[in-house]
Amino acid sequence: MGTWNTKPFGNDKASDWLWELEQAKDDSVIKAAFEADADADETVAAAAVVAAARRQPIGALPPKAKAWVGVIGWALGLEDRIFPYDSQLDSTSFVYRWQILSPTKQFVSSAHLRAEKEILQAREVAESWLWRARTTQIQKEPEKYPPPPGWTYERIIAMAAEHWEKEGLFQAIRGEYPAHGKAYCELADEEWQEVRSMATERLYGLNWLCKYSANWDLVPTGT
Repeated sequence: MGTWNTKPFGNDKASDWLWELEQAKDDSVIKAAFEADADADETVAAAAVVAAARRQPIGALPPKAKAWVGVIGWALGLEDRIFPYDSQLDSTSFVYRWQILSPTKQFVSSAHLRAEKEILQAREVAESWLWRARTTQIQKEPEKYPPPPGWTYERIIAMAAEHWEKEGLFQAIRGEYPAHGKAYCELADEEWQEVRSMATERLYGLNWLCKYSANWDLVPTGT
């Protein structure tokens, strides 16, 4: 198991536990983390989540949670923009100001749902970024996932990048989606995992808003 920093979610155990929490339909995962025989890293992660929910701003939550909270906040007019898909939310985001269990009157009075067309367009953009992330995955297994006859994945990606460049979403880099100042295909594995995670969580939140499922636990993100 790896550890990359000393923060509550800075190790594989805590990261795996967070994934289980996101898939859970009740609070059993949190309760189990406080049992006597629980893994210490999981207990620390659980304590951080509980502390964030009870006392701290939403910004104290881990990046995966902040990703979908951010797009839902944007849809409610609490955020001026959706952050770039290679960028985590920073301290300018509303998530660093709102308290999860604070009185809701101010929140309700300041929230106004954006136009359906605007939300659908944002959902399409999120889907495109997740498609690009998953294309990287299937490119690693060309025998299992060959491109359509007469095509290459590079050509398909270039066409998608050209489309979004014309739409004003970004400036392509050598026929590629741009991420971290370089072509997407040049991302290191850790960078790709981060960008993929942000796209997944943002699409999840937007799909829920677009009523792909009324059940939060069953929202699809297939591309």
